[in-house]
Amino acid sequence: MRNDALPSGTVKSGAKLLRIVTLLKEHDGLRVSEVAERLDASKGSVHRYLKTLHECGYATKSDGVYRLSLRFLDYGVYRQYRNELYQIARPKVEALAADVDERAWCHVEERGQGVFIHGAIGENVVATDARIGRHVPLHTTSGGKAILAELPDARVEQIIEQRGLSQRTDHTLSSREQLFAELDEIRERGYALNFEESIDGLHAVGAAIVDEEGVRGAISVAGAAHRMPESRCRNEIADRVLAATNEVELNLVHGSDMA
Repeated sequence: MRNDALPSGTVKSGAKLLRIVTLLKEHDGLRVSEVAERLDASKGSVHRYLKTLHECGYATKSDGVYRLSLRFLDYGVYRQYRNELYQIARPKVEALAADVDERAWCHVEERGQGVFIHGAIGENVVATDARIGRHVPLHTTSGGKAILAELPDARVEQIIEQRGLSQRTDHTLSSREQLFAELDEIRERGYALNFEESIDGLHAVGAAIVDEEGVRGAISVAGAAHRMPESRCRNEIADRVLAATNEVELNLVHGSDMA
């Protein structure tokens, strides 16, 4: 983010420091000159920011290359374990992955993006670029679309305005009209489908987790298209995903009263 694009009241130096953190993550480490070039900033200024990160324990330095330290892992795990949905959904997601022998995920929405907060794998899973903590466009995943279907139309419009409708494959929903038509279908059948919309060759099924507070997140199953053809997605996988989300919803609402 450019400093001149920041809203009023934002601390520009703080925003710049966070931009440097993001660059170190995106490139798995950079030298002072490389950060300066990407920020169009002076080497002296960048060096002070990187030195601050290093001295405070948030970056490591080896042969002139700065990388994020494991301090961020500590914060990420802390945030994950403090999430009520994660605690309740984790065993359900793991059981679901073992049951269908595919990859299962729990997602949440944060600032208009989807975030994977837990994942589990069966024995024969397809490799994807998804990982815990990754932020993805909501309209490109089954879990994300399931979440969008539970949000008010005004909030969906706000997310589209804020995040756009980026196209990840030839099958990604790329227009507002397509997305809202799809959300209507999801509300009618109770679950979302993803046929190669996020990754070529990948199919997925997702359903939202809803309680009295509204939509809390979603659970999804993803697998190779040849292992999860449309018929399996609409029947076996959808049934398993809906059962898992129902169990999570009951636990969120009733908790220990279910004993």
